[in-house]
Amino acid sequence: MIIFLKELRVRKNKAWGKFWSLNNVFKNKKSSLKSKMKILESCIMPVLSYGCQTWSLTKTQTSKLQSTQRAMERKIMGIRLKDRVSNRKLRESTQSKGIGAAIKKLKFKYARHMFRMREEKWNRITTNWTPWGNKRGRGRPKTR
Repeated sequence: MIIFLKELRVRKNKAWGKFWSLNNVFKNKKSSLKSKMKILESCIMPVLSYGCQTWSLTKTQTSKLQSTQRAMERKIMGIRLKDRVSNRKLRESTQSKGIGAAIKKLKFKYARHMFRMREEKWNRITTNWTPWGNKRGRGRPKTR
């Protein structure tokens, strides 16, 4: 779990690094919002969601990724948190897809890929492997 939280932090930092490297594109007044959002979805969101096919995200981790995406959208549009613009209005104006839906789509795509794979492939074997003698932890499982 701790390793995954570190990976999530690394993904967010790399996505912000990519965002700031493209800052001159996003601050350009001549380019349209639609083209800026296209750049965000094609250049930065893959950096944020790299390797997400194998992640088992909880709701809090998904919300952290979504808040990162919304913060980037706010930066592009020049809206500060002080302006009190709701996330729903932000989504309506940007017309962008949420990172949670994109991750879910990538996970299903990877599951289809795994299903079509031969039985003797090592990643199919490790995916279907169940360890011996391990008991589940006490309490309700985390929502995934």
